[in-house]
Amino acid sequence: MEPNTTRDRILEYFLGAHQKPIQDYTFDLVFPALHHSHESPLPCRETPGELETASSSLSAGIRELFKGLEALQFYIDWRQRRNRGGEPLIHPNGLHLTITIHGQPVSVPYEESLSCLHRVYHSRPLRLPPSDVAALPRLQWITKLTIDPVPADDEANTGFAEVRPVSPRAALELAACLPALRELDCPWLWERTPVSFAPHGEPHMWDLPAPMTHYARVWEGPWRDSRHEFGAAVRELGGGGEGLPRELARARLWFWRPCGFPDDDQVSRMPDLVRPAAVDPVSVGLRALAARLEALDVRAMVMPDLFVTGQMPWSSSLKRLRVEFHPCRPDGSWYFVGPRGEDPNPEGFEVGDEHYPPASRTKEDEEVDEYYDDDISGFGKGYEHDARMYDLFRVEPVAERVEPLLEAFGEALRGMTSLEEAQLFAWLTWEPSDERARGYGYDGPHDNNLRSWEWGVRYVSAKDGTKGQVEWQVGEWRPQQNIVHLFESLGGDNGVEVVWKPFDKKQGRETWKEDHVW
Repeated sequence: MEPNTTRDRILEYFLGAHQKPIQDYTFDLVFPALHHSHESPLPCRETPGELETASSSLSAGIRELFKGLEALQFYIDWRQRRNRGGEPLIHPNGLHLTITIHGQPVSVPYEESLSCLHRVYHSRPLRLPPSDVAALPRLQWITKLTIDPVPADDEANTGFAEVRPVSPRAALELAACLPALRELDCPWLWERTPVSFAPHGEPHMWDLPAPMTHYARVWEGPWRDSRHEFGAAVRELGGGGEGLPRELARARLWFWRPCGFPDDDQVSRMPDLVRPAAVDPVSVGLRALAARLEALDVRAMVMPDLFVTGQMPWSSSLKRLRVEFHPCRPDGSWYFVGPRGEDPNPEGFEVGDEHYPPASRTKEDEEVDEYYDDDISGFGKGYEHDARMYDLFRVEPVAERVEPLLEAFGEALRGMTSLEEAQLFAWLTWEPSDERARGYGYDGPHDNNLRSWEWGVRYVSAKDGTKGQVEWQVGEWRPQQNIVHLFESLGGDNGVEVVWKPFDKKQGRETWKEDHVW
């Protein structure tokens, strides 16, 4: 008889025939499919009740997982009290628990199709109710937690179709339930940045957003709220990390998923994700979270607040630090501009009520849906819904924005007495629009289709009698001398070797290699 509950499946797996103690367990959290048909169509927009139902599904899945593992914990305790011999069920180093969060598919009869994609792309994050989190059992032998959302392929190649974003505070809430946790691994915290899709092929539709710009919009209100919730969760768990496991030593917190061939929108005005806070909640939260870590790997939109110590110094036990910062700052301005100083929309806009997805169909929805439905029915204008309008040109640093970040990074490294290696970098891409490329002619920074490269600085401490090393990879640009001297001082009386490395340009990001950097 097949086990029909999460608890039964967990017990069957762990109590089954295993030749050695178990080190890894993966739990697949699956949302029930949404059903759409012409006779019973889904509402165009997700209603508040449907959002609450999805959050309940998430919470129920987590609760069943923890209750099932608690039942296993009871069995392990019982066996130890009975002095039963044999191999332990769990490896002495503890269990690596992976929670794989799948998307929510839309089920449509074979002969039918969706008339729009509003229910395929989700922006409002799911949350774990505080009462449900408080009721979760504390599991004593889980030493590593991975929370792994499953990206999905779709006709627009966003990787975000059917994905149900979850508030990033949930990762911290679950970590706080695992007293023996030593490592928290979050390869994608559901953040995504706007994509530049090509406009309609028909001039009379240019007053409307392109269908995929409309359907796959990154709604700015939920985006901002998720970042503020992360910062609030760190504060609620105790600033310096008292609410988190005392053994926690390593964390990978990657907020967004990079694309091998970047397609970010570098022209449109970006939202200010900081206001109404005085400082960026994610940057300050990451700094507080790192208070007792030994290794931290971050990919996030950050401000210099990440490194400014103030009353919360960086951990003296930190050995490895890797920070990839986005070319766009959380306040909507940019760290980089075009080679000729191009900086359209240099300031972010304030997020208001109009920047949340509506709960019912709008006039714009109706107009875009009509043309999208014509196109997919074969009677449209030949519009390619996945077509991008590439215009990636921000490859030159803005000194007054990027130098405070570099300086704060260098100052923070001074207090990390156990540091072995630290890196601060961004990925830049030169893929200008046709119009911009014509303006540059052969003067642009192109090189045989090698269009992407890392920009930043890396420090490696002295070891085995060798000097420490500072590697600058910033092209022909140079920071102010006081910043250069700051990094040189990290070597103390022995000094450091300073290396100015040329860019290592590539056709695109080799994202498949990055999961194994650390």
